[in-house]
Amino acid sequence: MPQIEPLTSLAISMHACPSVYAILVGSGISRSAAIPTGWEVLLDLVRRVAAAQGEPDISQPEKWYRERFGCEPNYSDLLESLGKTPAERQAILRGYFETTSDETDQKHKRPTESHKAIANLVSRGYVRVLITTNFDRLLEHALQDVGITPTVVSKPSQIKGAKPFFHSDCFLLKVNGDYMDLWMRNTRQELRKYPPAMQKLLKQILDEHGLIVCGWSGEWDDGLRDALESMRSRRYSTYWCAYGGTLSDTASRLTNHLQATVIPIWGADEFFSQLWEKVQTVESCARDHRYTTAFAVELLKKYLVDQSHAIKLNDLVMNEVCRTFDRIKTLAEDKSVENLLEKFEKCAQICATLCALGAVGGRWYEPWHSKTWQEAFGFLLRKSQSCEKEKAIYFCCPRVFLFYSFACGAIASTRNDSGIIFLGDLLRRSNEEVMQSHSYEAGLTIEDLNTFMFQVLGDGCAANRSRVLQGAIMAITREYVCFGDEREAEKVVYILDVVLFANKYCRSWLKDNLVYGQLGWCRDLLVKEIEQDGDNSAWVKAGLFGDTARECCKNLMNLEFR
Repeated sequence: MPQIEPLTSLAISMHACPSVYAILVGSGISRSAAIPTGWEVLLDLVRRVAAAQGEPDISQPEKWYRERFGCEPNYSDLLESLGKTPAERQAILRGYFETTSDETDQKHKRPTESHKAIANLVSRGYVRVLITTNFDRLLEHALQDVGITPTVVSKPSQIKGAKPFFHSDCFLLKVNGDYMDLWMRNTRQELRKYPPAMQKLLKQILDEHGLIVCGWSGEWDDGLRDALESMRSRRYSTYWCAYGGTLSDTASRLTNHLQATVIPIWGADEFFSQLWEKVQTVESCARDHRYTTAFAVELLKKYLVDQSHAIKLNDLVMNEVCRTFDRIKTLAEDKSVENLLEKFEKCAQICATLCALGAVGGRWYEPWHSKTWQEAFGFLLRKSQSCEKEKAIYFCCPRVFLFYSFACGAIASTRNDSGIIFLGDLLRRSNEEVMQSHSYEAGLTIEDLNTFMFQVLGDGCAANRSRVLQGAIMAITREYVCFGDEREAEKVVYILDVVLFANKYCRSWLKDNLVYGQLGWCRDLLVKEIEQDGDNSAWVKAGLFGDTARECCKNLMNLEFR
């Protein structure tokens, strides 16, 4: 069995099972924020009482209190004696748990890196339930900083009216109370056993969650220790952080009982920061693995409908453009595949997601999308123009595939003229020699289509080469764009052939590749459509065959057939 680092195992488990793990933290997590423990606060209050009574240098506050008042020091009793009203008691405690004027330039009593990392885990849904023995509010502050308002239970009376932890974005259980409440558990007697309502809630949480323990020794909180020892469920694992890898006898007994995995740490800040980083890494790897074509298309559809998503749309398309180009570049350098047709098939596989995005983008094109698609075509054009000559055939693949898929999607859209108009604009930009007046040098050189397929399939009818290319693209895109039945899908392909062979921006290619006979019916279909719509036809507005309906029809009918 491979020995996987416990922190790595935990990160993978948390990613696979979000909200399954509860985090239990003690005073160790707040140590770097200079927050005292409840016991330390009690002893300091005793020192203040002694100093006020003329004994400023007592070395054993607990013993002094016992001898002076005849009882054990009790946090609640002492605080109630010192402050007669809630406001007075809160004022006494505030300096222990909140930043004072003397500490404004320091990081004292502010959320530490561990608090922030925990808050990040909560905000991403990996953790829902937090348990703490601390009185401070650093967890609350860290959670608020990431937009989370937790459900906080710090005393038994709050349990009944609180939102259940399984319905909360974050449920924070402060088993020993909050410094702003009088109900705080400090002494051995107070910590020995929790009230029944608190015991019941704690047991339910522990039974239904895995557990991550950090900064808690298990020595003082008898009630919490008893709750852990009563656990019988082993549905999820327990991970216990041990400073320097060393556990106290009490913690050792607990980890054995819980069959816990011990993680050596050198501080809570380092541990939780590393855990958060590892979970992010696992999340990123899983996201890349799940980044299927279907997932990308769903994102695209979401972004296409609302202009407020313009930036996300651009990022999605351009990330896929760059990703595709990088993979094509790797293929071009792969000398193990020499057969051009085999490489063409590999190119088609690599460009699959880009083709799907292009087809859906063409199908649902709106004018405000133009900047994204212009940038995509422009990027691919510049990349292919700057490559070595022998690699040009591969580097023009993404541009060719994207153009064909976008064009098929635009032609298939029967209710949206914008895609056809953009297609004409794209072809015009692509074949103009000088485009310095426009910030996006977008498009493709139509001759590249013929050159590309010529090198793949060899000499012969250009229509056959076009058919192979379009067939590969249609096989990819039909899952994501409805082209209708076979006849309708065939019509889309033939119309694109007419566009590429007959539009006025491809005259240099047209001279050597006259439209072949079987396109005649599709040419006639276009003429009929243009005559019916007149100058309002999308084909006229696109300027693909002429500037008026009459000119478009005339130019189409003048095409020669072989």
